[in-house]
Amino acid sequence: WKFESPYAPYGYEKGVIVIHEKDDALAGEIKFADGTKVPFKDVKIEENVLKFEITVDYYAIAIKATIEGNNMKGTAATPEGDLPFEATKVEKAE
Repeated sequence: WKFESPYAPYGYEKGVIVIHEKDDALAGEIKFADGTKVPFKDVKIEENVLKFEITVDYYAIAIKATIEGNNMKGTAATPEGDLPFEATKVEKAE
């Protein structure tokens, strides 16, 4: 999933969300445009709603997004407030 979050701090405003299955559970990571990779914690998908947590700059960030076909819309709950983002499904991460 290629994402953009125009209000996120510089370096975190775009990148790729990678979701895969590991040991019969969902796992994944976010690869930001600057090359930084952040692994997911507590990944869940229920009724087209994806939820997971990442740690960025020592802050736990809760991510919640609704998946509709090849599109995803959601928010990242940061210490400065909720940041909206949108993502589009891509066949293979670049």
